[in-house]
Amino acid sequence: MIARFQTFLPFTLFLPVDLSEQVEPHEFTYAGTKVKLYVPYKSSAQPGDFDQRSELPVTEYPNKLQKSDPQVPLPNVTVDGTPAIDADALQIDFARDSFDRTPGVMDPPIELVLNIANDWLQRLRIATSSPHIRPLDPTGSSWRILFLDDDGSGLDPASGMRVKCSGSFTQNMTVINASSWQNIASLPWGYQPTASSLLLLDARRFTQEVGPAIVLAYTALETRITHALDILASLHGMSPQLWGWVNDRGNWQKEPSTGERFDSLLRVVVRKSLKDEPKLWEIFRNLSSVRNSFAHEGLARLGGRPIDWFDALRLIEGAGQILVWIDALLPEAERETRFESQVRVEASRPVYAPESGQKIDDQAGG
Repeated sequence: MIARFQTFLPFTLFLPVDLSEQVEPHEFTYAGTKVKLYVPYKSSAQPGDFDQRSELPVTEYPNKLQKSDPQVPLPNVTVDGTPAIDADALQIDFARDSFDRTPGVMDPPIELVLNIANDWLQRLRIATSSPHIRPLDPTGSSWRILFLDDDGSGLDPASGMRVKCSGSFTQNMTVINASSWQNIASLPWGYQPTASSLLLLDARRFTQEVGPAIVLAYTALETRITHALDILASLHGMSPQLWGWVNDRGNWQKEPSTGERFDSLLRVVVRKSLKDEPKLWEIFRNLSSVRNSFAHEGLARLGGRPIDWFDALRLIEGAGQILVWIDALLPEAERETRFESQVRVEASRPVYAPESGQKIDDQAGG
């Protein structure tokens, strides 16, 4: 029996239209299961199928994984002189005597399937030096597993479940209402935001890339507390010579750490410390731990456990709270520009096709 896994890729690959005829699939055996990974292909999804204007039900997303036949090359792209397709889907076949097709049971386990897919994508990223290649997100990917006979044909409908799937989507939104329009106008031409503001926005943009996002968020705190302390030291009469000596010892190992700036130096200058705010201090310590883990080991971990994008998002939002706390220590003229406005956005997507209820196609595909 074959369990055919197909999934959309969160990026586009350009490859010769006849590449699948030039090379063999990658084949290996894992835990007694034969695995065959094919050349990525162009799905039957059309531009706009998944955007907010689309009326395509979410349950129909996996059906769009059907391989487009024929694989129509792009009119203006070639690879090594050969017409190219814009591949957006990946297929992996798992083969063994049988699979458990009981409803509610995932066999092969989706964690295993995604691990194999992401292992290949990681190697693809390195082999092609492509920074935009990123792993599949278990909660944000649309995929399906088709159960087929050994020859790739469909199973008898009476034999049990023939397909298991997941349809999902993500969408980033920036909303402009009358209030935000006026807020934009209130900023002067040539307005320069603080470095910490830009760093935190970039951290939010790269949340799916957990390690780099945490480094950006932590750097936002580093730059802001250093700048804030310089202002506060001057306001509280700290000797410029002494302050310069404290912060520039000619050796970074002798200079105050970021943690010491948030604690000891702040307490000396303004008699306050981030430690006085236990929740914010815990966020800072966790950010510092994950940042150091990624910077020194290349792995974003907290307490020895890898963190996911949701963990990263919470830490990044926590960094924003710490930036607000820093601002409260500064004179109003030195604070970051922030806007508070309320806007209600309602967006809906159809889940099931109204005329057919929950409809999942079980075509085998190519």
